Parts: sequence; C-alpha cells; structure tokens
Amino acid sequence: MRKALQFAALFLLLVGLPAGSWYYLQKGLDYRLETMGQLTDHGDFRLLTSSPSTEGEKASVRVINFLAADANERAQQGLLLSKLYEQFDKREDFQLVTFWDSTAVSELDQFRADHGLEEEPQCMFAPLAGDTWTKFIQTYEKEPGSSTQYIALVDMEGNIRNFYVQQDQEKVKDLVEHIALLLPMKKQDKPELRREIEK
Repeated sequence: MRKALQFAALFLLLVGLPAGSWYYLQKGLDYRLETMGQLTDHGDFRLLTSSPSTEGEKASVRVINFLAADANERAQQGLLLSKLYEQFDKREDFQLVTFWDSTAVSELDQFRADHGLEEEPQCMFAPLAGDTWTKFIQTYEKEPGSSTQYIALVDMEGNIRNFYVQQDQEKVKDLVEHIALLLPMKKQDKPELRREIEK
C-alpha cells in the first residue's frame, strides 16, 4: 500500500503537475491568440496633428472618443471614461483622447471636473468639428448608428485596432481586455539583496 502511494505521488510529481501546467499555459496562449485576432488593423490614426512617433512624444495606447452634445449621453460617456481612467491611471503609456465641438458643448471644464478627467496628458481634450468626427467613423466603421457612440482603440504605433459601441457592455469589456493586451508588460525592478541596498 505504501509503495502504491509513493508511486502515485511520484507519478503526480513527474507527470501530473507538468501536464497540468502545460494545459493552463496552453489555454492562456490560445486565449491570447484568440483575443489578438479581434484586433484588426484599420490603418493610421490621423485625426491628431501630431503622431506618437513624433520625436520627444511618448508612445501610448490611446482610447479615442468624441464628446456628445446630448447631456445624458455625455454623462454616460463621462462615467465610462472615468472608469477607464481609474483602471489604467498608473500607466504612463495609456491616454484618453476626447475630441469635442465647442459649438455644441460649452461646459468642458465642468465635465472634466465632474468625472475626474483633469490630469494631463493622460486625459487629453482636443477641439474638433462634429462633421469631421462623423466622416472619420464612416470611413472605418460601416454599421449604422450615432457616430458619438463609437470609441476607437489605437496602439503604441498609432494604428487603429478596433471600434467599440459605448452602450454595449460586452464591447466595453472587450475594450478593457484589448487595452490590457496592447499595453507592454511592466519592467520589474532588478532584485537586490538588502545588504547591497544598505551599503
């Protein structure tokens, strides 16, 4: 009986644990590949006058949207942007870019204060005519709907990777996963012995 238990323990150690580890690693890799497959290339993002490749400008994963003229829709946008900012505010390589039409929205400072979106450059607000944003959406996104409903995701290289409808909770979940996937892994500090630190 004892030998059988020892054999079972040895089998688990030599075969079971490596097989289980391989299964979970493979499952994670498959999930990552499947998720990456949802991120197509829509081309360069050209609504900004500058590019992330501009010398001296830090490349970032950017969430791009347009501020709605309707107060209720704008409030929903603010809640979503606030949640995204809270989730990724520790990342210097993440940026929220919100375009707005000054002829349709006059209380930008109040909107930013109400939703905690005042920190720059992580929360950037840029003027843009509403029809320019509409043409941008129609160029890349063929589905019918209000152009202000769409959020675009731009990678570190300045390429548009996907569009999301803000009112669709499943799409918003996809957006969060895709942001995390596109952000580079944080570099860990080199481990040091305490005695070396104290010297």
